[in-house]
Amino acid sequence: MTEARLPIPQAAAALPPPQLPAVAESRSTEELGRACQAALDRMTGSATVGIYMLGGPAPRLLYSGDVPRGFLEQYAARFGADDPLIRRLGAGAQVTDGESCVGAETWRASPLHDLLRSWGFAWNICGLVRAGTARWG
Repeated sequence: MTEARLPIPQAAAALPPPQLPAVAESRSTEELGRACQAALDRMTGSATVGIYMLGGPAPRLLYSGDVPRGFLEQYAARFGADDPLIRRLGAGAQVTDGESCVGAETWRASPLHDLLRSWGFAWNICGLVRAGTARWG
């Protein structure tokens, strides 16, 4: 992912207007994934995205795009049920990133940061999408 980024919550408010209808009018998980992926690519320069259903013992992957082979398995094995960003969403945050979630110093020393870096990612963002009573992140 790119180092250039908007601070939270400005990044959430900066969704390009052409992408809003595609996200809002999605009729399937696949459509939502593609629409979110296009919007994030336009905003951040990275098309890497994963959409998870929250609730239950661990988040359940519904959609992923442009994700390196093996990354999702390592993530699920190490953090799937205990991702600090997803915990923060569960506590009421709408959008968060690693630094905002735990602080810059703690984030840079965290195992999740190390995993992301080992796969070539420079930054991450986690946001909540509500669909009826379901919560996706």
